[in-house]
Amino acid sequence: MSFARRVLAIGFAGLWTLAASNAPTLAQSAVDDYARLRAIEVHDNHCLLMRATERRALEILVDDAYRRADEEAGYFEDEADIIADGDDEDWALAYFGHLDALQAQADALVPASCEADPSGLYQNAQIVSARLAFGLFLIASHRDGLPPSDPLYKPVHEEARIAMETYLAILQQVFGPENFAILQREATELAEGVLLDHATAQLPHERFESWQESLVSAIALERDIELAGFRARAINYYGETKLVLTDTAGKILGLGLEWPRPYLMADGNAITGWLAATPDKRVILHLLDAALLDNPPVPHILRQEERLPPELPAGLAMTSGQWRETTRLFPVRRLEVTECLIGPCFALDPEMIETLDPAGAYEVALATPDAPETIGAPDPANLRYLGIIRTALETMLPRYQ
Repeated sequence: MSFARRVLAIGFAGLWTLAASNAPTLAQSAVDDYARLRAIEVHDNHCLLMRATERRALEILVDDAYRRADEEAGYFEDEADIIADGDDEDWALAYFGHLDALQAQADALVPASCEADPSGLYQNAQIVSARLAFGLFLIASHRDGLPPSDPLYKPVHEEARIAMETYLAILQQVFGPENFAILQREATELAEGVLLDHATAQLPHERFESWQESLVSAIALERDIELAGFRARAINYYGETKLVLTDTAGKILGLGLEWPRPYLMADGNAITGWLAATPDKRVILHLLDAALLDNPPVPHILRQEERLPPELPAGLAMTSGQWRETTRLFPVRRLEVTECLIGPCFALDPEMIETLDPAGAYEVALATPDAPETIGAPDPANLRYLGIIRTALETMLPRYQ
């Protein structure tokens, strides 16, 4: 059993009724688990009620329930290759029918409005998300306290420790003393069960650490955004969870084209950046480091102008050295600090946005301040696809206006 499935097997029992008198009884079906979790993900895409950290935790749970529902229906991960290879059309059609049925079951559970949640699904999704995060942090703390010679030893860095403590303080405020004590006990049981089950050091480190890092990153980001006077929310579109920036009244200020991620500079150093579409139809690159305000990097945007052969996607063209031959350089404009989130920010050229090819790609190259025209070699870490810009501006943002 995978680590994700093991966490759910240990952690879901009784969870849906914790601190929610009107909560439904947990179904034993993975399909039902998925439908309930996915329904809240769809609901919150519209309502933006959950904190960004809660959405990141919910994303983990939805993804796992989706995999378990596949297995429950007889579709296993190794059979996914059949779809990619086109070897079994009947199997593929049956599988896509299974996916449609999953989504239909989830859609049927979506509350009718942002004010109404008669089944208690939303409240329970918050609890499930909080408990998963709490349990992961307890496991991280346990591993941090092990002797360095122990195979499960993994140190927790100070920034991560502060982020975890910040989130637990938030949970105490949200749940209150009595329900927080219940949450803590349940999360402790989850963590102890996972660690006991992996006493022989078989804990899948990669998945565990990926989950933990995702949540720690979300907490730290959420803290910084709130200190700047905004709110951090999230939605799922274009196949991924994206950060959404709102004011304290809930008005959208920036709809993420991505979750904040590292961008590589010409000197090899990484900077956390975030691309967002705004209600006034701009796309802004935010560099999320206040220390860069006085002497920021110099962004260069290179948009693909020629269609590449199907066998040579943009990422491969970059590594083969052919990428820059197909691109056109577009300028960026540095914005006033009042328009920025944390560090400096830059507006992409309107012409680049207005004339984009949705099937194309673009590169965000960051030159150092002391060599503003030297952008270095192209790197796939800085590659982005243009289609999501049109989706954000023309499809997603109008839903919130």
